[in-house]
Amino acid sequence: MAEQLEAVLLFCATEWRTLPEIAAAVGREPSTVRTKYLKPLLESGQVVRKYPDNPRHPHQAYRAADAKEGG
Repeated sequence: MAEQLEAVLLFCATEWRTLPEIAAAVGREPSTVRTKYLKPLLESGQVVRKYPDNPRHPHQAYRAADAKEGG
Protein backbone atom coordinates (compact mmCIF):
# COMPACT_ATOMS: atom_id res chain seq x y z
CA MET A 1 0.00 0.00 0.00
CA ALA A 2 2.96 2.33 0.53
CA GLU A 3 3.53 2.37 -3.24
CA GLN A 4 -0.02 3.59 -3.86
CA LEU A 5 0.31 6.30 -1.22
CA GLU A 6 3.54 7.47 -2.84
CA ALA A 7 1.84 7.42 -6.25
CA VAL A 8 -0.96 9.65 -4.94
CA LEU A 9 1.58 12.06 -3.42
CA LEU A 10 3.54 12.23 -6.66
CA PHE A 11 0.40 12.77 -8.74
CA CYS A 12 -0.69 15.59 -6.44
CA ALA A 13 2.78 17.13 -6.12
CA THR A 14 2.45 19.93 -8.65
CA GLU A 15 -1.23 20.85 -8.92
CA TRP A 16 -4.69 20.37 -7.44
CA ARG A 17 -6.22 17.01 -8.38
CA THR A 18 -9.82 15.84 -8.00
CA LEU A 19 -10.81 12.48 -6.56
CA PRO A 20 -11.74 11.05 -10.00
CA GLU A 21 -8.38 12.20 -11.42
CA ILE A 22 -6.48 10.56 -8.58
CA ALA A 23 -8.50 7.36 -8.87
CA ALA A 24 -7.83 7.13 -12.60
CA ALA A 25 -4.13 7.81 -12.10
CA VAL A 26 -3.67 5.00 -9.57
CA GLY A 27 -6.16 2.60 -11.17
CA ARG A 28 -8.52 2.34 -8.19
CA GLU A 29 -12.15 3.15 -7.51
CA PRO A 30 -12.81 6.63 -6.09
CA SER A 31 -14.29 5.14 -2.90
CA THR A 32 -11.10 3.13 -2.35
CA VAL A 33 -8.90 6.16 -2.99
CA ARG A 34 -10.97 8.25 -0.56
CA THR A 35 -10.84 5.76 2.32
CA LYS A 36 -7.54 3.92 1.85
CA TYR A 37 -5.28 6.65 0.45
CA LEU A 38 -6.61 10.18 0.91
CA LYS A 39 -7.89 9.74 4.45
CA PRO A 40 -4.54 8.63 5.92
CA LEU A 41 -2.63 11.18 3.82
CA LEU A 42 -4.94 13.98 5.01
CA GLU A 43 -4.71 12.84 8.63
CA SER A 44 -0.90 12.79 8.49
CA GLY A 45 -0.81 16.22 6.86
CA GLN A 46 0.89 14.99 3.68
CA VAL A 47 -2.08 16.04 1.51
CA VAL A 48 -4.29 19.11 1.88
CA ARG A 49 -7.78 19.98 0.62
CA LYS A 50 -8.40 22.94 -1.68
CA TYR A 51 -11.49 23.74 0.37
CA PRO A 52 -10.50 22.66 3.90
CA ASP A 53 -13.61 24.09 5.56
CA ASN A 54 -15.95 22.20 3.23
CA PRO A 55 -14.80 18.59 2.65
CA ARG A 56 -17.84 17.90 0.43
CA HIS A 57 -17.30 20.92 -1.80
CA PRO A 58 -18.37 20.03 -5.38
CA HIS A 59 -15.00 21.17 -6.72
CA GLN A 60 -12.89 19.65 -3.95
CA ALA A 61 -9.34 18.88 -4.97
CA TYR A 62 -6.20 17.71 -3.25
CA ARG A 63 -2.46 18.37 -3.46
CA ALA A 64 0.67 17.38 -1.63
CA ALA A 65 1.18 19.58 1.42
CA ASP A 66 4.66 20.63 0.33
CA ALA A 67 3.54 21.54 -3.21
CA LYS A 68 3.87 25.11 -4.32
CA GLU A 69 0.71 27.17 -3.94
CA GLY A 70 -1.28 26.95 -7.17
CA GLY A 71 -4.54 28.02 -8.75
